[in-house]
Amino acid sequence: PATCHSTSPCARASTAQLCVPSRHAVRSIARGIDAVAAELDSVMAVATAGTRGRPHGPQEHPDLVSQHFDSAPTVAGMVPRPWLALYGLYVRPRKAATDEEQHEVELALIQQVLPDEVLLMVFARLTAYSVGSVACVCRHWRQLAEHPRLWEGACREAFQLQYPDHAALSKLARTVYRGSWRRMFLEQPHLRFDGVYVSRNTYVKTGAVELSSRKTVSVVAYYRYYRFFPNGTLLYRTSPATIGKVHKSLRLHNTAPSAEHVYAGRYALKGTRVYMVVVYPNSRSTEIRSRLLLRSTTPGAFNRLDIESIVSYDHELGAQSSMLASEPPDPYAAPGGAAREHRRGMTTCVLVPWEQSQTSVLNLPTSKMDIFITG
Repeated sequence: PATCHSTSPCARASTAQLCVPSRHAVRSIARGIDAVAAELDSVMAVATAGTRGRPHGPQEHPDLVSQHFDSAPTVAGMVPRPWLALYGLYVRPRKAATDEEQHEVELALIQQVLPDEVLLMVFARLTAYSVGSVACVCRHWRQLAEHPRLWEGACREAFQLQYPDHAALSKLARTVYRGSWRRMFLEQPHLRFDGVYVSRNTYVKTGAVELSSRKTVSVVAYYRYYRFFPNGTLLYRTSPATIGKVHKSLRLHNTAPSAEHVYAGRYALKGTRVYMVVVYPNSRSTEIRSRLLLRSTTPGAFNRLDIESIVSYDHELGAQSSMLASEPPDPYAAPGGAAREHRRGMTTCVLVPWEQSQTSVLNLPTSKMDIFITG
């Protein structure tokens, strides 16, 4: 740019008219204008929203604003700035909401169509842990999910083996849990019937000597499956197949122990210990007795079964033995027969709900997961 060396004010004024700004100055000015334009765009949006739905004053009429926009000043060689016409316009502040409007909540479509009574009937057909998932949807459904009728039905199904009399169950809820069926369901130990307990066991197997290698080693995985029912019966299966392939054979109570190798048995729950007996349908009537410890990783989950012991008995054809012996309780003391205690395959069982049978990490092969930490 040209410079002025004169000390006279008139000379400096005449010379300033001939000064041309640099390109850097022009870019800085343009960036500043764009920033101001963005702020004015937001002001225009607020002004438009504030005047919508109210009588327009002389300075708020949309025709007048459009006239301002049409008559906005423009500079030759520059983009028109219509928001400059908003200078001087009055924007009314939004009216504060009343207490009734603040507490008014817009209901969802399913809440508008179905009343609370119908929603309770729907929730009553879900499992107890599905009701817990429903309670995480919204505040309204959480209040409905805490209805005592839902948890009373869940307790009657979970404890019908220990308390077949409903009067005894109600007395336990009143005396121990202060009448809270939900608290009783979360704190009283019980087995879960909405899935299958899976024990994943692995061991290293040495293969035959081949030309390419002198000694081959592979990791082998097999599974123990325990499916419990509320009436005291269970289904047991040992298979190298994952839960995603065998869960269909364990869903139904009347599964035939044919090609699926599913065996039926009975169990008893004493405190946190589970005693079970499974009889193999063979000529020697081999009997498998197990003692398991029930525990939870989170309150009310009851999703782990620690295998404390597995003992097999060989009896003569037609011989039977009781599940629980007399005092002191020893479910493994059987009169006669050869007993054999198993030390392998004692990994803790993890509950896999039916809806997670295809997505559980227990479906991963040994090439992707050699050891599974149950927790």
